[in-house]
Formats: sequence, C-alpha cells, structure tokens
Amino acid sequence: MMDCDNGGKFYPLHNDVWSYTGLDFGPILSEKDLEEGKARWYHWIRMLMGCKPSPYIAVKMTLMAKEVVGGDRHDEGNPYQWTTTRTNLPGSADYYP
Repeated sequence: MMDCDNGGKFYPLHNDVWSYTGLDFGPILSEKDLEEGKARWYHWIRMLMGCKPSPYIAVKMTLMAKEVVGGDRHDEGNPYQWTTTRTNLPGSADYYP
C-alpha cells in the first residue's frame, strides 16, 4: 500500500502573483448572490500550468526525490532493495492476476 495523494505537489502561489490569477464570477452569480455579499472575484492560490514552477516541475522533482529517498537498490539493508524484476503479463504461463 502507498499514498498516491498528489495534492501536496501543488504548492501555494506567492502572494504577489494572486492579483494576476483572478476569476470574475460576476456573469454567473445571481443578483441574490451579489446582494448576499458573495465574492465576485476569486483567485488561484495553487500553482498553475505554465507558471514557474509549474505542476510538471513539481511532479518531476517529487519523482526525483523519490529515487533519492529510495536509496541504493543494491544495499541489502535497504527496505527498497531488489535484485530482479518479473513481468506479469496476460497470456504468460506464470501470469498471476
């Protein structure tokens, strides 16, 4: 079992960038919503595609860190140590679904 949560990879944007990432919800809000004081403008606070650092870079660096944390695969004391790989392909004689 492992945790595959990707939410931690999308780190917050710097406060200086927030003013450039706004969305105007005015056209889709009803008059009642506006009268109740619902916010008309919202902004992204997480990384966006195309911004530096982008989610692509965040995921790339996370995968690189995972390799470093995994350590030397030849070290017998490493819990992630392995010596061989085995394919488990449908149609193989030793296939185990």
